Amino acid sequence: MTPEMETGDRVAHWKKEMKVNPEELGNYLEGDIMLTEDHQEHINYWPDVIIPTIFSGDFNQNEVIRILDAMETIHRNTCIRFKTIYMKNELNWRDERGYIIITSKKTGCWCQGIGKIDSGQQINLQTPACTRTHTIIHELLHALGLDHEHNRVDRDLYVMINWTNISEDMHYKHHNFYMRKTNYTLGLPYDYDSIMHYSPYAFAKYPNLTTITTKAPNKSIGEAKILSKLDILKINIMCNCSRYLRKEDIDKVNNWINKDLVCQKKIVN
Repeated sequence: MTPEMETGDRVAHWKKEMKVNPEELGNYLEGDIMLTEDHQEHINYWPDVIIPTIFSGDFNQNEVIRILDAMETIHRNTCIRFKTIYMKNELNWRDERGYIIITSKKTGCWCQGIGKIDSGQQINLQTPACTRTHTIIHELLHALGLDHEHNRVDRDLYVMINWTNISEDMHYKHHNFYMRKTNYTLGLPYDYDSIMHYSPYAFAKYPNLTTITTKAPNKSIGEAKILSKLDILKINIMCNCSRYLRKEDIDKVNNWINKDLVCQKKIVN
């Protein structure tokens, strides 16, 4: 899959008053994931909690500050540390064990895949729409290994997908709401408050049609501006951030990690 300008045009016209988030406007898998076929059912986790992160986009000062603030939010709540590097040409980093590069191409808000990619993980934040704090954190969490909450294998217990309201124009109509078996629950409850949850109007035919309806009354989705408690817990379980975990969560870590690789895992649900 390759980035495309049609998504960029759509994101360029996004406004705060719209009922969808800019990352929901892409013609990519689930709107914002540049997954290849062989990567869809396999996720690699980072072998270290210090991740070189290259700024290679054309961001203004305020946008850089928002990206750094989003990283700091993750720093404060987890053991993950983004080691920031500023350069226009990322080729010097091709032999680094792993890194994230942040670009600003006019192709929308997207992450190259979920989790670590050996050749380098790319996050694209088209300006200005994709440089909201919500969207920055959302894409960073994809890079760390988190998938969309509404694509969990148990999501039908908590939300209803209104298939007839989904736009036929979206290239991945059914895959956008596909329950991927690599979307691990970690034994944690479904999280309506997750920053990884899409809005009720994602991929709708018309602006006022709902595509995701919560089964719990009066629950809002897709409006998170910050990490939820369960978002934080997921990262800390995956990466064995033991000093950020309560005693009762340690068993979840022991079921999840491969003790030789910090952010690698055993497959459990």
